[in-house]
Amino acid sequence: MTGLWHVDGKLPNLALMKLSAWLKASDQKTVLQRTPDETTRYASVIFTRNRSRVEMWRQVYEFEIGGSGWDLTTVLPDEVEQMTPDYDLYGIDYAIGYLYRGCIRKCEFCFVPEKEGRLHRVQTLDRLVRPDSNKLMLLDNNLTAAPDVLDILTELADRGLKVAFTQGLDIRLMTPEIARALARVKYRNNSFDGHQQLYFAFDSVRLEAQVRRGIEMLIDAGLHPNTLSFYVLVGFDSTFAEDVHRCEILRSYGIRPYVMRYRKTPELNALARWANANAGMWREPFALYDGHKKRTCAAPGQLELAL
Repeated sequence: MTGLWHVDGKLPNLALMKLSAWLKASDQKTVLQRTPDETTRYASVIFTRNRSRVEMWRQVYEFEIGGSGWDLTTVLPDEVEQMTPDYDLYGIDYAIGYLYRGCIRKCEFCFVPEKEGRLHRVQTLDRLVRPDSNKLMLLDNNLTAAPDVLDILTELADRGLKVAFTQGLDIRLMTPEIARALARVKYRNNSFDGHQQLYFAFDSVRLEAQVRRGIEMLIDAGLHPNTLSFYVLVGFDSTFAEDVHRCEILRSYGIRPYVMRYRKTPELNALARWANANAGMWREPFALYDGHKKRTCAAPGQLELAL
């Protein structure tokens, strides 16, 4: 038995699924692990914050490690990379993978350009889609930047595929044509539980005009605001007032912000609780949010923390 350790991340790990398929092709049995043991031979770690935990376990058991949380140079051998993923490893009923790797952007907080390089095609839709399922989870980091994005979206819609765009779409590249093509796709959230969800990002207040234009194109194409969700990076190169302002812009359209903290402070923690809570507190202005009684509001738009 060969153990494959899924260290972190909520989504099925594509690298482990391909390793499992490769091992099974050699008549080896595999098992997915959330904690390593003496059978563990491979581990994949996504987040650098978990590197120390992996290092600790490696002093107990001997296994190979990969993933962006470990280093950005380790890649699967080509014969493993080309394997069809072993979907039985996670017991999932959908296909998962990339059409394009890389990105056209060079965001300071993102490792994708360093790890994957410029945007390049790695797979066809025919090879990616499972013959026994109409569900597809795309991991592409910037599908909107693909030169044939309209052709891809048209094919997704024409084939009636239910698609989860997990890594977000680039609102800066939105056009009326792309918006209308997206509106035809049967998109779902990352768990395929029936909820429609498209993901974007609003990382800087400097992008306000582009974000507004993109949102309005999507709404004009017939997409409902409650199916749009924006990751909002806070505490990176912005002031707290700018962080709140971006969230309030999204709220004004009826769109939920999802706050991602680059660093944690009491005020950013309060903003994240307001935006990310399941109770929908984001539907009211942040200035009215009591932050679990840890903040008081001096005046609209001016926030203070109660120590």
